[in-house]
Amino acid sequence: MVNVVTKSGSNKFHGTGFYHLRNGSFDARSAGLDVKPASQQHQFGFTIGGPIRRNRAFFFAGFDQHIFHEPTVVRFIDGGRAVVPLPGAGPATPGDYEASDQTLVFATATQLSKGAGEYPSKLLGNAAFAKVNVALSSHNLLSIRLNTSRYSGSNNVFLDPSSPVTAYGISDNGTENVATETLSASLSSAPSVKIASHFRAQFSRDLQWSRSNSNQPLTRIPGIIDGMGQ
Repeated sequence: MVNVVTKSGSNKFHGTGFYHLRNGSFDARSAGLDVKPASQQHQFGFTIGGPIRRNRAFFFAGFDQHIFHEPTVVRFIDGGRAVVPLPGAGPATPGDYEASDQTLVFATATQLSKGAGEYPSKLLGNAAFAKVNVALSSHNLLSIRLNTSRYSGSNNVFLDPSSPVTAYGISDNGTENVATETLSASLSSAPSVKIASHFRAQFSRDLQWSRSNSNQPLTRIPGIIDGMGQ
């Protein structure tokens, strides 16, 4: 069980603000890469609280936004950026193809090689909340809180900012969108020194959808790529 308590407003206005920037040009190159892809992360937000009616009603609100522009770097299982078929060196060391199949094999390798490279990925999200406390009387306190969150972006289904390298094709990625709201209310009453009550009510909604970059069947080629397609 997790119990979360947020700040409340007071008779004085108060607030905070912050901004965080991370730029890939200041980062070390990821292990296993011979290039350093461009990336940027922005995160900013604020809180504010104060009186609605002095000594009776107060508010407190906050907002947090993050904007991630991260690359997805597709590499083949051997770490390379191209599929290079190997010819046989004789009966004892057969290669990837026979001479009669060379044209078809090289055409296929060229097509597969187009799947490697750097692709832009975005992760856009925010979280917000607002809280109101009202002293209905000396024995009754009403609290209402609203929490919301939003999450979306292209190529964000499989996105790991700490490790952008993947052996899955960009066609195996997609777009995901998430929206949630939670509205809760509580009424605390103490009609006497011997009696106390606490009433709570909550409404929550979670809407999600996702879309694949491809409608082709998921395909894996051992030794070359872990997956491409839907």
